[in-house]
Amino acid sequence: MANLFDHLGNSWLGWLVATLLLVVITGKTLPFSWHIRVILGYVNYRYFEPRGSYAPERGDGSVSVFLPSVYTTSTSPGDLDYTLHKSNSTYLADLDLARGRHFYGLFRVGLEKYSKQGTSVFPALGAVSCTFKKEIRPFAKVRIWTRVLAWDDKWIYLISHFTKAHRIVDTVSNRPSYSAKPLTANAATPQSAVYATCISKQVVKQGRKTIQPVEFLAACGLLPHESTDDGTSALLDDARASPNRPASRNWTARRIEERRCRGLALAKHVAALDEGLAWFSETQDAPFAMY
Repeated sequence: MANLFDHLGNSWLGWLVATLLLVVITGKTLPFSWHIRVILGYVNYRYFEPRGSYAPERGDGSVSVFLPSVYTTSTSPGDLDYTLHKSNSTYLADLDLARGRHFYGLFRVGLEKYSKQGTSVFPALGAVSCTFKKEIRPFAKVRIWTRVLAWDDKWIYLISHFTKAHRIVDTVSNRPSYSAKPLTANAATPQSAVYATCISKQVVKQGRKTIQPVEFLAACGLLPHESTDDGTSALLDDARASPNRPASRNWTARRIEERRCRGLALAKHVAALDEGLAWFSETQDAPFAMY
């Protein structure tokens, strides 16, 4: 056995094995690995995922804008801090991937509509706020639930939860336009499975133009609309909801607005962070040290 290790240590095969082992264990934190993961995620969305896998095909109110997506990842040694728990700074890197997959999945129909106009449409991140509840141990499998929390005249707010993977049960849907139902927590108190909660606000840009959230979500087929007598477009009311749909799918205009307002009450605290700019001054308080 000693001769075998000596041989591997002195041969190119030994270095190759060591390199591959290093990549497998710390692949998430190697140089440019974040960029590669982002690019691979976009390529997968653009060329390999079926068009109807996530995005709704019809704006009839049967699909909710609040449906979550779930991104699965794990904690590599490079993610750890000196306490051997997942470092707080690495949450945001994983959140980028989860938020991107949610955006390009749920909003796929609208993105394609705008791209046909000859101008690229993309999300621009404005802020992220993260609250940590429990530590994540080495090599732990983590799922990131991301869903729309609310929107206002400019921003779309997303809320993401880092959760324990073993608390989640996958259920397969027979709906032709969806590959799976939203995952459900298999616990008496699902909140006990949450490691951290993050709220992100982002704006949708078409070149230099900002697209209003209501306009963008309607283009995605996520807000039910109908034509009124005066030729304008209005949200469907509860009376137009199909009685044949399951109750959880009857996301009518009234329910959507009630849910948006509840989410906006929480999202406004993130929006209020913009006021922190006024607290910076180079002259009011002299620094006690320069590092």
